[in-house]
Amino acid sequence: MRVVAHSKFAKGMHADWVAFYNNQAVNRASFTTEETLGIANDGEVLFTWEVTDFDQLSKHGADPEIQAHIARMQETASVYQAHDLQDDDGPGLYFGIFTFENESAEEWIKVWSTDEKRLTRNEVFAIVDDHSVAVLVEGTGTPEQVAAHLERPEVKEHVTRINEQARIWRLEPLELD
Repeated sequence: MRVVAHSKFAKGMHADWVAFYNNQAVNRASFTTEETLGIANDGEVLFTWEVTDFDQLSKHGADPEIQAHIARMQETASVYQAHDLQDDDGPGLYFGIFTFENESAEEWIKVWSTDEKRLTRNEVFAIVDDHSVAVLVEGTGTPEQVAAHLERPEVKEHVTRINEQARIWRLEPLELD
């Protein structure tokens, strides 16, 4: 099962959060694969994992060291289960990982966020590295509108020029015990 989390923290900086996250990698290795972490800003991150053992994830989240870290940073998180896209998916919450060449992550975000014809709102952009961005968005278009958007000459030119690749999932809230 693919899990996506949008975490915000009121205390500390993203460097503190990332250091703790990286320190826990060995513990997550027994129940996660395909991890991607992006920094949205100094108090906000997006990450995704393919979870191979949900019981292990629950135990990990209940670990006193994890709980102390959450309390120390005053962290809150929205957690979602990601589903593969279906032909009839319309408006809703989506998560994507976009990779590209020939422009920086900041330039890529600017192109998206300044497109007055985009079919998304309430975007959270998180930089994964110089050439990839994780995005949490509220999609507003029907399947037909999305198809037409992707056929716009300026969109097609941009995607081709930067060799953009995307992995996108539809999200549903996930309750963790």
